[in-house]
Amino acid sequence: FEEQLQDFMKMPRRGMYNRYLVLGKLPPELRTGEAIWRMMTPVQRDIIQIEMITCFNKPVAHIALRSATAAAAMHRLCEQMHPNLTVAFAPPRKASSTLWLGNIDDFVPRKELESLLGEYGRLVNGMRYLPARTCAFAVYSDIADAVFARNHLYGLEVQRNQYLNVDFVEEGESAYASDGFGAWATPWSQPWGAPWGGARPW
Repeated sequence: FEEQLQDFMKMPRRGMYNRYLVLGKLPPELRTGEAIWRMMTPVQRDIIQIEMITCFNKPVAHIALRSATAAAAMHRLCEQMHPNLTVAFAPPRKASSTLWLGNIDDFVPRKELESLLGEYGRLVNGMRYLPARTCAFAVYSDIADAVFARNHLYGLEVQRNQYLNVDFVEEGESAYASDGFGAWATPWSQPWGAPWGGARPW
C-alpha cells in the first residue's frame, strides 16, 4: 500500500478526487474501524469499508466510500471534528487488473483512448464505455500493466480542460464493474456487511 500511496501522491490532482481516504495521527479512541464509523454519522451509509493498517510504521485507517463526493464530505467532517487528525485522499488498498476511467463523454475519441490503453498492456475484451455514466472500464490481463496505465494516464487531458480520472476497481467489486456499475452502483444492491466486518446496525 505504501508504494501505491507514493505513486498516488505524485499524480497531478487537477481538481479530481477519488473515493478513498487515509486517516492518520489517530488518538487511542479512534483506533478501531467501528469507532471511526460511529464518529461519521452524516456519511455512515456511504462508507463501504474501514481497514486499520500500518503505513510507514504508523497506525492509519484506510476508508473506501461509495463515491468521491462522499469522500470529500468525510474529508471536511474529519477536518472540522478532529483537526488534529491527518486526512488525505488515497489510492485503493490494492491494485487490480480492472480500471475505471472517468470523465469520458461522447466527445472523447474512444477508439484513440482504447488504442492508448493498449499501449500499456493487453486488454481483455477492449474498453467498455458507459455513456449514461460518462465512464468506461478496461480490464488488463496483467495487474502490473493496469498499474502502469493508471500511473501514466491519470490526469491525461482528453478534451480541453477535461482530464481523465483513473481508479482501480477492487477485487470484490469487479463483478459489478462487468455490468457497468461497480462501486458506482446503487448502494442497496451490494452485498457487504458492516464496514468494519460486523453486522450493520440497521
